[in-house]
Formats: sequence, C-alpha cells, structure tokens
Amino acid sequence: MKHITFKSAAITLAAIAFAACDQVKDDERFIEMPAVEAQRVVLLEEFTGQKCVNCPDAHRVIESLEEKYGDNLIVVSIHGGGDAFSYSEDKVSFGLRNEQGQAYCDAYGIAALPAGVVNRTSGVQTHDKWETAIRSELARPSNVELEVASDLNADGTAADITVTVTPHANISGRLQVWAIESGIVARQLSTSGSIPDYVHNNVFRAAVNGSDGESLALTIREPQTLTYTLDIKDKWTPANMQIVAFVYTPADGILQAAKTPLSSIEN
Repeated sequence: MKHITFKSAAITLAAIAFAACDQVKDDERFIEMPAVEAQRVVLLEEFTGQKCVNCPDAHRVIESLEEKYGDNLIVVSIHGGGDAFSYSEDKVSFGLRNEQGQAYCDAYGIAALPAGVVNRTSGVQTHDKWETAIRSELARPSNVELEVASDLNADGTAADITVTVTPHANISGRLQVWAIESGIVARQLSTSGSIPDYVHNNVFRAAVNGSDGESLALTIREPQTLTYTLDIKDKWTPANMQIVAFVYTPADGILQAAKTPLSSIEN
C-alpha cells in the first residue's frame, strides 16, 4: 500500500472524532444545496459493514446522492473492520469483506463505521459531510479524460477490460481499476434488528491491477490505452457488476474517474 498517500492529519482528526458505528441525527443528515456545474466525475469510497447497525442510514444517504448527481458520482462500498463479515469461497458464506478491501480500510485508519473518503482529498468523514466534499470536487476542473470498456467472454468466466487515459497536462500518477457488484442479497444488522434479505450495492469485489494500481507517466494530449483480464469468481453475478477506473496522484487525489458495466458488449 506504499503508493497510496492520504492526508494524515485529516484522517487522524476524523478517527479521533469517531465512535463505533457513528450516529447522525435525522435533521443533520441532508441539507438541500443549490446546483453545481460538474467539471469531473467524483469517487466516494464508502467504508461499511454488515454488523454496523447505523450503516443502512449511510446507504440511504448514498441513494439520495446518486439520484441527485447521477453519472457524475461513483460510489464504491468497501466492507472492512470489525463490523464486517469476511468473504469465503464457499457458497454458503454471505460475508462481503475481502483482503484487498480490508487493506484499504487499514490504510485509511478507519476507526468506526460508517465512514467515507471523497476523491482521496477529503480525509475520512461521516456521512453527513459527504455531500459538501462531493460538491467541492465536482466544481474542480480536471486535466484528464478517462474511458473504460469491458467485454465478458461467452462462458462468463472472465472479462477483458480496456482503459484509455487522455491527459491535458504532463502527469505522473497512478491508474486504479476495480470491480464492484450491486444487488447482493445478504444479511445486514440495523437499529431495528437483523435484515436477512438486505440488498447491498456498489460492493467492492476486486482490485484488477493491484491494490494500489500502477504508475502512469502521461504526456499532454498523448492517450494511453491499457488492457486487463478479470477472472470471475463463482459467487459473483456478472450481470450486476461494473468496472471502475480512476487516475490519482498523492498530491491531488483523484483526477478523474469512470465506470462501465462489466459487459458493455452483448455476447
């Protein structure tokens, strides 16, 4: 995880402020704000867990944000920490935490759930602060264009992924490619009890090109195209999966993000 550099002071302050399974009052969760002109696509890394009784509140905030900001917002829900159940290869297990997701949780120093980081510039924040950070990032111009495409093979065992990065400046950064899945029905604890058929969305499944991605040396107006192959695990449902790609630097956070269905071409 040596390439992921976070704003440690902000993270430390946020961690100190957290208590386990943070609660936010109903009247403090969501404030209507004026429209903002989007200059980029913003990524929200949400940290969550199936044993976190207040995480469903954060999920409802995410649904509102996704409806409000549409394609300009990408959410990836990473299950980690003591309030997450571990993933298992057997078909009975319902855990959504995996080793890579836990590594991200550890790298950010997540102290309590729910929590989130916006474009790797906000520090760790509770869900009542996410929209303010998202709006700030949406208004920040980007010097990168990003396109991602994916094609699932005929037997559904693997997908070919293509990412094209077009820079409008000379940039030394990193490219990260993730696989996520929505519509996963699995247990979730809540303030009203256990929900056995809870629907989990935007769940982080795998880092396609390593936990911290790979380095990119970008020259202005010279596109780079990179290709990958993702092996599909038995418990995944390809029809509900998407590929997320983003370019980031330690100093500036995420410069641009993009998302596409796992299979963008019908077989």
